[in-house]
Amino acid sequence: MTYYEKSTLNKDEKFALMNLILSSFDDALNMTGVTPGLWCRIRDCLISDLDMFRDLIRYWALIDEDYYEGFELTPYMRELVVQYSL
Repeated sequence: MTYYEKSTLNKDEKFALMNLILSSFDDALNMTGVTPGLWCRIRDCLISDLDMFRDLIRYWALIDEDYYEGFELTPYMRELVVQYSL
């Protein structure tokens, strides 16, 4: 996260790195949990470039699927979908 937050990245690099961050966050939720505050940092980065990440958020939110079929990350992303009308 620190690299994403501190580095000068172009849009393609931001998108690719955020995709990796979200996948890793989902894995962490499945395994051992996450460091408190990590989701807040990820969320803030997503919100700061909402137009760029709209489709990525909707992918992880699984809008048309039942929650029990979702990723561990799905409820976090669904919260963003509702909050920002994505």
